[in-house]
Amino acid sequence: MHVKTMVEELIEQFLYLNNECPLPGLGKLSMETKSAFVKAGEQKLSPPLQIIKFVSADTNSADFIAFIAKNKKISAEAASAMLNEFCQQIIELKSKQKISINQTGYFYKEGNVAIEFKQIITDDVLTPAVNLNHVVHPVKEGKLLVGDAELPIEFMKEYIAASKMQKAYQWWIAAACMGIVSIAMIVVYLTSFNAGKLFGNAASVEINSETITYKKVN
Repeated sequence: MHVKTMVEELIEQFLYLNNECPLPGLGKLSMETKSAFVKAGEQKLSPPLQIIKFVSADTNSADFIAFIAKNKKISAEAASAMLNEFCQQIIELKSKQKISINQTGYFYKEGNVAIEFKQIITDDVLTPAVNLNHVVHPVKEGKLLVGDAELPIEFMKEYIAASKMQKAYQWWIAAACMGIVSIAMIVVYLTSFNAGKLFGNAASVEINSETITYKKVN
């Protein structure tokens, strides 16, 4: 089996699992998520996209080599040799030539310029844009089932509001009655005493005159 067909699908798997995949001697593929955005002129909402970029930089490929070795059931040395051979094929690309990474995209070279990576855009059928047409729905009156009768929701709102007002009114009436009774009791208490005798016994004390039972001796 050709080296390319053995490695390309593992590159794709490792990339989607780890959001990046190192390629010795080349750099790395890096995946970023682009949030959903509005196409104002078309009144459409585009779905989130996975953007894959090729970055030319020094990378550590130890984890990816171990991933290849595990999936292909080969030694780490054999996996490293397989990956390096695949990367060398990309480096030796001629103008207009391509090396695909499964369904993710492909490496290519235009003339004598640096190697580039082109992502394969997902079909619009799989990730369709959403129309943003403004729709006004007619107001539909809701009803509640109370016993055997259906009553409009607005009627129930008014009934509940009236019940709350009635309870508040009854509370104030009770408070006013208690206040009037308290005042009446205080008035009765105060008027049951003579002026200046608000404390002590309510009944006045009568002083009895002592009867003289003796005679004066000259």
